[in-house]
Amino acid sequence: MDENQYSKLPNIEVNSSEFYDKVQDEIEFDVARLKKTVEVMKNLRSVIASGANLKKMSSPPHCTHVSKDTDYLSKFKFTYPTVYIPPGQREAYQQMFCLNPAAVNKAVTTVCDWAAPPQVEFTLGDEYVHVVRQDPSGRYNGNVVITTYQLCSHNRTYIPKDELAPTVTDLL
Repeated sequence: MDENQYSKLPNIEVNSSEFYDKVQDEIEFDVARLKKTVEVMKNLRSVIASGANLKKMSSPPHCTHVSKDTDYLSKFKFTYPTVYIPPGQREAYQQMFCLNPAAVNKAVTTVCDWAAPPQVEFTLGDEYVHVVRQDPSGRYNGNVVITTYQLCSHNRTYIPKDELAPTVTDLL
């Protein structure tokens, strides 16, 4: 506003103590609101930090990585769905499907557990991944997470269509 605009305003008498009290109340209200906002932001930051810690521990920390190579030519990648061994179960087998003819160029699996790195091996003929959990307490708490893929020279899986079927990808 310029000076001419001030002259157009009606002349209102203001009790300075009332005005001061009102302004002081508004300032106190704004300060209280800012304090609450800061408190909410601190709480939100701690929730985000704890969520990040939970995310870090959402998968088991002890992993075994096993890889097996042959001289076969790879044309297809068999990516298997993630498999879980339930709590309390000591060992399991995951069936492999790059068979008939057996033409696995490469098989890779990573198995993670909560107590200790599990023992992992491919059986003869690459028909299964065999997993044995290592828990000194014998409780075998938590799920084991198994991720596996194979590189294969053919795309014939010889399995019925089900949830355990691998996803076959043409590499060429």
